[in-house]
Amino acid sequence: MSFLKLFPWMAVPVVIYNILALGGLAFSSVEAIRLRLDTDFLVIPIGLSASWNITPGHALICCSIIMLFIEFMKSRSISSINVLSHASSIFIFVISIVEFLIFPAFATSVFFLIMLMCLMDVVSRLTLLSAFLRHGDE
Repeated sequence: MSFLKLFPWMAVPVVIYNILALGGLAFSSVEAIRLRLDTDFLVIPIGLSASWNITPGHALICCSIIMLFIEFMKSRSISSINVLSHASSIFIFVISIVEFLIFPAFATSVFFLIMLMCLMDVVSRLTLLSAFLRHGDE
């Protein structure tokens, strides 16, 4: 159970994106990753004449939102495990920022939104930690 509390769930979408961005031995170009992210992989008929087209990019953003929710639920209490989890969340955010700035395959809107969710995870944890410390002094 403590592994589930310690594991940085926002690493899941970052790792999945890294797997998608790997093209052979080197990182893919921006065009190649955009093509991978924007190609429909699931089409669900809606009503009589409409369909819902889901791309890997949409699925990855949906996965990221779910992982962010799990991270929010984990960060409700303060413990030594949560401090380690917070440190790993900061590490995941720093890794994602470096990838976004250095590698062309990571310069997409999908990865930017994942990186933004990583930032929201870090900021929410810092906010909760500062509120806990502030109320602990009273």
